[in-house]
Amino acid sequence: MNRMSSIFGLNNSNRPVCIRLRAPFGVFALLALCILPPQDVSAQRPDLDFGRVELGGPSFSLDLAEFRSEYPDSTLLEVYYKIPNTGLSFVAVDSGYEANYELAISAYKKNSRVAHQEVRRKLFVAELSRTKLYSDYVLNVVEFHLRPGKYKIRGVLRDLNSGQQRKIERKTKLKNLSGDKKPKLSGIELLYSVNFSDENTKFFRKGDVTAVPLVDRALQGGVDGGPALFYFEIYSGADKKLNALIDTRINHVTDGPVYRDTVYVLMDKPVTRQVRQVDLTDFRPGEYEVTVEVIARRGKVTDRRIAAFHINWSLLGRVQHDYNTVLDQLQHIAASEEMKALKEAKSVEERMRAWKVFWDGRDPTPETKANEARVSFYYRVRYANKYFSAPRRIGWRSDRGMVLLRYGSPDETVEDPVPLNAIARQIWYYYNYSGEPLRFVFEDRYGDADFQLLFPYDGRLR
Repeated sequence: MNRMSSIFGLNNSNRPVCIRLRAPFGVFALLALCILPPQDVSAQRPDLDFGRVELGGPSFSLDLAEFRSEYPDSTLLEVYYKIPNTGLSFVAVDSGYEANYELAISAYKKNSRVAHQEVRRKLFVAELSRTKLYSDYVLNVVEFHLRPGKYKIRGVLRDLNSGQQRKIERKTKLKNLSGDKKPKLSGIELLYSVNFSDENTKFFRKGDVTAVPLVDRALQGGVDGGPALFYFEIYSGADKKLNALIDTRINHVTDGPVYRDTVYVLMDKPVTRQVRQVDLTDFRPGEYEVTVEVIARRGKVTDRRIAAFHINWSLLGRVQHDYNTVLDQLQHIAASEEMKALKEAKSVEERMRAWKVFWDGRDPTPETKANEARVSFYYRVRYANKYFSAPRRIGWRSDRGMVLLRYGSPDETVEDPVPLNAIARQIWYYYNYSGEPLRFVFEDRYGDADFQLLFPYDGRLR
């Protein structure tokens, strides 16, 4: 189906740092649900664990895009990184809270490091609630000028407060984007925002375009989600003033084509910058690919680029289109009367109103715009999906995911040392949950990373 796409400018903020954004049970999981029925947890407030370090240490995101370099025989690789407040541990300091981290980004070719950059920063916030806001984050870019070829990009984030670290690796193959007779394409960059102006800013600037990257490539569909923004550059070849056709297509990875547009572009300068906007109102959640092609004389494709991205329902979109999942998630923290009210809502309007009432009652700071309790809970859902998913079920439905949703992040996690070929075990400790210690033991019984909860399923020491 065709939808209108446009080349346009937006009046969004150019500030790239701390941008605010508005994403069958196993036997043991079923037993855990039976033994842990919903109860009134409003007084306990387990969803307000803003001061704890999340599972697995620090977390961050990396993304890559390549462009023509100003240096001969080189390609510019931009490495974008995003470190949410939720991905760091904070310690109390005078008048606030402080995170202390170090990020090292390196490029490897055939296992030899050929480029490296390192940053060491402190991040200060005045309020405890902001330490666990996923919508507050550091966003920046590291640039490498590299010869065309295959590379492995490695990012290592070290949390200097907790002593923990996390590593992300990405593989890429850089093209030669200079000195060709035919037009070529840069990489495709998925954007959080774009602004066309003459304002002089050094962050994410490409000519007269300020293109702020969406590093995790996760978009929101539904009436209150979208749109998708894509940025790419076209480099003219030997033919000057060539009228080239730019073909943009989006495919759902299993359902096939969902969008296409074609635009004629006059290639009368060395670099032609393009932005595409695609309305996601009717896009359902899932994995997608965007393909951009340059079609020059005689209908021949001179270059092609493909980039993957993911669409989630926005929170309100989830209430509208996937209410059963909303209920399944909330049952882990809702009291029985709250679940009854949520289930009795039938129309979309009633469901949205019941969902809003549920979270308004848990908002620790109703005088502010952000509902920290809701932000914290849905961060747990995203975290579980990212780190606990297994071939048989999505992360938040796993045993570890259900415990995380209900109790928040543990005070300590221990990986049991095991002999080779033995069953891996993980233990979570909550030292003072509502006045008592809790201990949850999980085993990777089948070696598929789906750790199953062992008795006692309620975590209480006997």
